[in-house]
Amino acid sequence: MRCFTFNDFQLAPTLEEYECLLRLPMTESSPYFYRGHYPSWASVARLIKVLESELDKKKLNQNGAEGLPQTYLEERLGHLLEKEDWPAILDALGLLVCGIVLFPHIEDYVDIAVVDALLARRD
Repeated sequence: MRCFTFNDFQLAPTLEEYECLLRLPMTESSPYFYRGHYPSWASVARLIKVLESELDKKKLNQNGAEGLPQTYLEERLGHLLEKEDWPAILDALGLLVCGIVLFPHIEDYVDIAVVDALLARRD
């Protein structure tokens, strides 16, 4: 994705442009609503096919937001690519895209709220 920066503003894709880029019609999808709780770390571990004990070592709390470093998810994606585990690859890639492009909160960090949004859309 490209973002053009000018003196006083940034020009970035709109929701409609993301709709075309991702081939995901907004009219056919229901809006995301916060469920009142974030997913457990066990469900995150199942999502990216890793042991929960390993995930406990990697998760961080930055500015009050629990999440995972972008570098860890990229490493995990590389490992999944080697194993050719395509469903898990799509989930890990979805986390990265949602965390970096659609819902950036903290730089180089994917917080648990992004996981909740991805799981709500996926389920």
